[in-house]
Amino acid sequence: MNIAPRKNFRASTGHTYNYYSSAHADKTTILFIHGFPYTANIWRKHVAYFETRGFGCVVPDLLGLGQTDKPHSPEDYCPKTSAQSLAEILQYEEVQDTVVVGHDWGSQIASRFALFHPERTLALVLVAVPYYPPGSFDLDAVNNQTEQAFGHSIFGYWYTFVNETNLLEDHRNFMPRGALKTWLENDQKCEIGEYVTDLERTEFFANDWKAAIQYYQCYMENLPWKVEQELPRDKFVLEIPSLMISATDDACAPLPVVESTLPSFKNVQHFPLKGGHHGFLEQLNETNQAILSLLQQNSIFAQKRGL
Repeated sequence: MNIAPRKNFRASTGHTYNYYSSAHADKTTILFIHGFPYTANIWRKHVAYFETRGFGCVVPDLLGLGQTDKPHSPEDYCPKTSAQSLAEILQYEEVQDTVVVGHDWGSQIASRFALFHPERTLALVLVAVPYYPPGSFDLDAVNNQTEQAFGHSIFGYWYTFVNETNLLEDHRNFMPRGALKTWLENDQKCEIGEYVTDLERTEFFANDWKAAIQYYQCYMENLPWKVEQELPRDKFVLEIPSLMISATDDACAPLPVVESTLPSFKNVQHFPLKGGHHGFLEQLNETNQAILSLLQQNSIFAQKRGL
């Protein structure tokens, strides 16, 4: 089942976003932001859950994925820039403030929405990928540190994504450096989760990988820091009500890494799920209930009060 009907919006960057909206002036809106290599449809069951409880939802295909434009320039993929484009979509939909939920790269964009648009952020939910405050990024340093700490680099696969994209185009545990390259070249297989349907397969193979991997290239060139360093350091701590949904077996974001980021929030709850990077799909009910609980605890109701 696709999330439909869809709309198109041309952002100030010149890029056209494809998105779904059930936003309404009387309803609190939840902005769902997917990660790599997915589309808005990865949130379809979460959207159904919250819509049946009276919330409105806005769910875009991110830049480089789905039916949204697919530029090949890494400068276009800075999280701050993406967050601004999503803020423009909300403005177009006449949504003044929103609950922001992100997974994977969507978490990075969601945190930048909260950083640069705090007045429009009612609450923040990050799934799998934690909040990394603005700062200079050194991929080799991160991988060296995590190899020492965990026995494997958490971002070792980035090198293959960026430098050997043809392997993704040709082939459709790869965390250590070089492991993804070996995996793809040997055409190895793994068990696929029940949450992977024909829709996910179709959208996966339809990806323009040269566009999609620009999220990684953007960070490898340290471009986000160039546009984020203007923010005063005393603004790096997120003050809005937040929920960090981690996973017990996420090789991309081991629990000690997630826990080390929690001091960057003023008001955060940590909710570890059993499973890996896609725990929010494997543990669907638990994820939705945790988000709903955050909203209820902070008096964020589906129907806006005083209307």
